[in-house]
Amino acid sequence: MSSEPARFRLGINYWPSRTAMRWWQLFDEEEVKRDFARLRTAGFDSVRVFLLWEYFQPSPDHVSEQALNRLVRVADAARDNSLDLIPTLFTGHMSGVNWIPRWAVDAERCPEPSSPEARFRIIADSQVIPGIAKNWFSDETVGNAQERFAGAAAEALRGHPALWAWDLGNENSNCCIPPTRRAAVAWLERLSTRIRSADPK
Repeated sequence: MSSEPARFRLGINYWPSRTAMRWWQLFDEEEVKRDFARLRTAGFDSVRVFLLWEYFQPSPDHVSEQALNRLVRVADAARDNSLDLIPTLFTGHMSGVNWIPRWAVDAERCPEPSSPEARFRIIADSQVIPGIAKNWFSDETVGNAQERFAGAAAEALRGHPALWAWDLGNENSNCCIPPTRRAAVAWLERLSTRIRSADPK
């Protein structure tokens, strides 16, 4: 057992102040480098970034190479500033709305005003759209797409020294709720297995 005191991590959720949710599309690598240098100077050792789902995966069977390349450059900036990186997949819910790819929304269904699905608006392609998020804990097409995205992202950062952990999503229950406990466990196992198969370390 180590005699050293346990390390207290100091991390931050990162969105650039200038571009916020659109930062992946309007990517400014120099801004990220400056921000990460400021974070390190301020005493932070960890940074959590959010992968805007519709940008990284514009269709169920396609993960953007441009987006993955930008993710690697963000990881490089974290490494260069001695910051540990936590990428968050399937964002998903953020700042009071659900940012869901259009292909993962059932536009034919309108939620009842009192239902959990009605709590948050859905934004896709920079506009509020009708419908509800397809339940990725039970929808086969969305589940397969998520597995594809998780694997591609893990492969892009395989072995990267800045990578500290993967977060499977931000406040997923604000987007959809697993129909059963078993469905939730199966979803977690499926995605974590895919990530580990792409990057065992």
